[in-house]
Amino acid sequence: VAPKLIRRKDHAYYDALTTGTGSTPEQIPLSAKEAQGCLFSHERLLQLLREKGPLPYEGTMRVVRANLAEGHERVEAEPPLDGLVTAEWITTKFGQGYTVQLFRPQVHCDRLWSLLAALETRFDCLVGASIYLTPSG
Repeated sequence: VAPKLIRRKDHAYYDALTTGTGSTPEQIPLSAKEAQGCLFSHERLLQLLREKGPLPYEGTMRVVRANLAEGHERVEAEPPLDGLVTAEWITTKFGQGYTVQLFRPQVHCDRLWSLLAALETRFDCLVGASIYLTPSG
């Protein structure tokens, strides 16, 4: 089943989302930063790690960055020696330009869990999420 896009009658809404490339409203995913709010953030991940303790690296997240010297080849961070991710380790990797991909963030965030549960109910199918936390630059 193809994903459904929400259509709006006022096409001016889409003008704010495009860069003038001539895309039609039907081709633009519904995404507006002012409407999203903050469900998860770098700070929330650090808070989670400090309050609940370290998370296992394997199966919980990926930490990668683009290697610009090698033509944007992705380089995965070396996992912590004990296999457990701490707030300090994440802060170091984030400072080195790594992107953190957290699998199943709804396990750690009730607001996100509620949103996914509502989507599952509405569309009668399973819904999942991954969070990508990328440093600027």
